[in-house]
Amino acid sequence: MTSLQKEGMPLIRYRTKDLTRIIPELCPCGRTHRRIERFKGRTDDMLILKGVNIFPTQIEKKLMDIPGVGTNFLIILNRQGYNDDMTVKVEVDKKYFSGEMKQMEALRKKIVEELKAKF
Repeated sequence: MTSLQKEGMPLIRYRTKDLTRIIPELCPCGRTHRRIERFKGRTDDMLILKGVNIFPTQIEKKLMDIPGVGTNFLIILNRQGYNDDMTVKVEVDKKYFSGEMKQMEALRKKIVEELKAKF
């Protein structure tokens, strides 16, 4: 990143993982250079959920230790007001589709328990 203190130096950002957007409208002051909005967050691998720092690799490691869980998973973060909520959707082995729903529910409970214990 270039310095903001030097006159005449442009601000260049290289993959800082900041969440923002370019403002297409001209600046009211008359300047013609591109502007960016205030930063909304970052896209790095760390998630902060209710004040706890969580890395997706930690979730992956815990999921891969649970028998019956496949190799693919999806982490969904939601915020309603001031409440954070994380949903983890996982791929399961084929054997859980041919059995009773009790097996699937038992696996779901196991995943929930393991993740809650970890985080």
